[in-house]
Amino acid sequence: MVSSYSVGPDIKFLCAPVSVRNTHENTVTWAFYDNKGDLTLVCWTQNGVECNTHTIHITGDKPFIHSLLSIGNVGESILVNFGHARLECYGNGETSSRWGWDIPGKPNSLTTFKSSESLLTKNIVADVLLVLGEQSIFYPISAVNPPENALVSIPLDEVTLNSLRND
Repeated sequence: MVSSYSVGPDIKFLCAPVSVRNTHENTVTWAFYDNKGDLTLVCWTQNGVECNTHTIHITGDKPFIHSLLSIGNVGESILVNFGHARLECYGNGETSSRWGWDIPGKPNSLTTFKSSESLLTKNIVADVLLVLGEQSIFYPISAVNPPENALVSIPLDEVTLNSLRND
């Protein structure tokens, strides 16, 4: 478990952690914290009674860390959302980001999901990044490359929860 007890009493968690449960014995948890100005992304992997922790120290002038977004279905990669202005992808066991992407426009919210979970994206095979601002923009996303071309862009006032769900 990633907690103040396991990483030290002077830490400040900067956003909610993300956990991916792969099997009843395998869980991957990502957390982002500040320890006296040292920004650290930690990946904690639990396999039965065995556990491994990998830390990535984040350097440079980074804006507010808004959230962590899961990508893929095994937890080996994570997206760090820096204030809805920049996304960076990190992998377990690596020392720096795989890629970075300046988010176009001024979004209010970001989320990721499997393409099969939405009627608008069910025909592609990829994870999807939904950027919500004045437009709802859907991008294919992977742990290998940053988003390039939007799949769909819809004015926000035309988007309803029912149009996005695949029930």
